[in-house]
Amino acid sequence: MNSSMQAWVWRLRPVMAMAACALQSCAAGVGGVESDALGKPLEITRAELQIKPGQYVGYAGKLAATRAEFPQGFPRGMGSGVAFKAKRGDTLEFWVVGDRGPNGDGPEVGGRESKLFPVPDFAPAFGLMRLSPRGAELVSVTDIVSPGRGRLTGLPHPEGSLGATGEVPLAEDLTALNYDSGGVDSEGIAWDGAGLWVSDEYGPFVMKVDPATGAIKETLAPGTGLPEVFAKRRVNRGMELLSYDGSGRKLYGALQSPIDDGSVEIGGKSVAVRDGALFVRWVEVDPAAHTLREFAYPLDPADYKKGETGHAKLGDMAALGEGRFVVIEQGKDADGDEAHRLFLVDAAGATDIHPFQSADLERSSMLGRPVNQADWKAVQPLRKTLLLDLDRAGWPAEKAEGVALVDERTLVLTNDNDFGMSTALLDAQGQRLSEEVSRCRLSGQGSFSGGKCPKHAAAVAVVKLPDKATVQHVWLIRFAQPLSRY
Repeated sequence: MNSSMQAWVWRLRPVMAMAACALQSCAAGVGGVESDALGKPLEITRAELQIKPGQYVGYAGKLAATRAEFPQGFPRGMGSGVAFKAKRGDTLEFWVVGDRGPNGDGPEVGGRESKLFPVPDFAPAFGLMRLSPRGAELVSVTDIVSPGRGRLTGLPHPEGSLGATGEVPLAEDLTALNYDSGGVDSEGIAWDGAGLWVSDEYGPFVMKVDPATGAIKETLAPGTGLPEVFAKRRVNRGMELLSYDGSGRKLYGALQSPIDDGSVEIGGKSVAVRDGALFVRWVEVDPAAHTLREFAYPLDPADYKKGETGHAKLGDMAALGEGRFVVIEQGKDADGDEAHRLFLVDAAGATDIHPFQSADLERSSMLGRPVNQADWKAVQPLRKTLLLDLDRAGWPAEKAEGVALVDERTLVLTNDNDFGMSTALLDAQGQRLSEEVSRCRLSGQGSFSGGKCPKHAAAVAVVKLPDKATVQHVWLIRFAQPLSRY
């Protein structure tokens, strides 16, 4: 960290003594954490992003219960991705992005999962965030727009189309909503110094976006700028990771989890590729030359519940330059608890796996032998080293989904707050039930059925998450030495 950044961090302490803002600076040792994974001291500056009333997502629905739960609307979520923009005096500026908007699990419809969208016309958006000794502030919000149609929505794509999730979109009264072939589930954001790149989990797609207007200027898709095999992404596990490496002028992204493409027989048991593959697909895109390479981000089954790598979810990446990165890796660990970790990743010597545009390489990794021409044992994956256990450092949120490099010693970290909402089953008296909404099937006349659905389930409601789950966290993590030395 340079001297001006160091002074910025230390100036937070007198501000906090006045208890006048949401920032909290804590040196290494607080909460039992004294160092990173390599034994070096840490300093973490914590903030909560302040959302102004006018930046809430307005609710225009007809349900009085929802309006009562969210009188100001839904607290905007803008931590799905983050990219460093600039330092101006004692202020840091970041680009941030939110996902497809307020939504929650719905009941099964016609044998398919559903999602409730209480604000179906919500437009996915990015914003400008400022972090200073006065706090973390969302300065502006810009809708992502298509030059051909204007504002977009976050609704799922039609069944059978590229980007379809198989989800049925429902209004909060459980009536069907229309699909949207241009729907966007934005998850990652990168800044190349002049333009923004935003990843869309649906396709997955990557969009080049005008930062001034929000207009989409270019779209990369599986088979057209992105690897064709990326179309096999697991539903809701598309591209959450995106970063731009200015040293090589390359764009980097990765899927959130292993691809979803059939299964293999192991020990007389059928194991889905999405649950057992030993790696996640990672892509390098040269936007100028329109070329790409792919690498394998390795996963260790021992790190995850029941030894299933499908529990692994990559949250975001930050390019450090010269083929090195920091990656958020999270998911249910071997004990079934949510784990959140930062890994250093090095691409030096990694094998380009782009020739393998099928799941044969994934199957080979599971079987330990070649499948057709794909041999996992011949592949050198990306090298990764544990940098920081975020849970030991006191990370408070369920989802760590944004990470960016601020300077050679400093990272910023953000979370997804799910717009502060979820869904819940109610009985006929309006009392909340503990069972999950997705356990029920929607039958005629708005009734519910299903062996795992409570017989007294009578309605689905849009409900607030606990206050602590609604917080938009911003962490500034200062390491003892430049990340390039780890």
